[in-house]
Amino acid sequence: MHPSFSLKPLLLVWGLGLSAFAVSPAYSQQLPRQEIIEKIQSLEQQLLMLKQELKLNSSIAVEPLNPEESLAINFETLFFNVSIPGTDVYAFNGTDNANNNAGDSQSGSHGDWNSNPFNTLNFGYRVSLDYDFVNSPWSIDASYMDLDTSTSSTTSIERGREGGRLVTIEQSDFDDTCDVNSTRDCSVKSTREIDLSHIRLGSNYDLQLNESVAINFGAGLQYADVQSSFRAEEDEGSIDGTEISTLKSSFTGVGPYVSSGVAVDIGSNILLSARANGGVLLGDGSTYLTDYSSDDGDCTSGGAAECRIEKKASMTTVPNYGFSVGIEWEKEIAKNTSLLLNGGYEYTQYFGAVDNSFYQAENEADSDFDDSTDLILHGFTVGIKLKYVF
Repeated sequence: MHPSFSLKPLLLVWGLGLSAFAVSPAYSQQLPRQEIIEKIQSLEQQLLMLKQELKLNSSIAVEPLNPEESLAINFETLFFNVSIPGTDVYAFNGTDNANNNAGDSQSGSHGDWNSNPFNTLNFGYRVSLDYDFVNSPWSIDASYMDLDTSTSSTTSIERGREGGRLVTIEQSDFDDTCDVNSTRDCSVKSTREIDLSHIRLGSNYDLQLNESVAINFGAGLQYADVQSSFRAEEDEGSIDGTEISTLKSSFTGVGPYVSSGVAVDIGSNILLSARANGGVLLGDGSTYLTDYSSDDGDCTSGGAAECRIEKKASMTTVPNYGFSVGIEWEKEIAKNTSLLLNGGYEYTQYFGAVDNSFYQAENEADSDFDDSTDLILHGFTVGIKLKYVF
């Protein structure tokens, strides 16, 4: 809206008044004829210019922000690296004993000692829905994310060498010597699985700062389900048998979240954006730790034994936060329909969402069954969005 627009009708009336005054009999008697004609012509030119400007400005409509009612659906592929601090020590091959810590000097080849088992990109997906209200800065959005990944590795133990797995129940050392008379080498195989589901439902408020920059504020509810499974299997050769330790933990929670972001239109239908969010999940957690040995009866008398510890916790609190940066390109493909391609980088951390009791005890007789660790996801996203304007 131009400030001079409201003054133009007044200028038009003023010009018409001057024209009438200039041609009035009383005024015309005081001026020569030629001067009167020149004044009239000058006023007519001014009026013509005003009319042309009024006609030009009347064709320019000032549209309100977000004038359209629209619905968009976004499909994203996730390429995430998974990190679970404190669970990197799970198998070794070399001299060790129950009194050593992971950081002490050790001899031999330690295989998977101090390594992130999820050291490659893991695939997941996310589906999002966005609805913009007509002539309103408000919108609502919903999203569902799923990431299900697993990894396994095997550490070989030569005959006559020591190796093993970290366990917390049986009353014996976790390091064993592969019998020199065994018909084959021994081994320790570790397998891990993480299954994460995350749902969000909330609303957003857009504030346009200028033609190119907008900021956004959001809030809503979130739900998350985190399932983890860690398994270590020690094959002690043909003589001694097999020992297996398994830790399964589960957390399910719901809670609020808030978010904020900024978007910059750089032209050519390209939008740059950055966003941050944080919240808390309140829910229930449970842990099951199982040891199985085929060659002795440490837990029960005689024969093969299976030992099990179960822990449940209510009203567990799991804070979470994340941030993302991205780029989006839009192209109209049909009437009222647009195709948008997007991609970026994302980081998310869930505090204390995974139980790691299985990896905290160097001595099985002194187990630590009250520890938890974080679940960290970070990597790249690639998506395709369809937007329809009603």
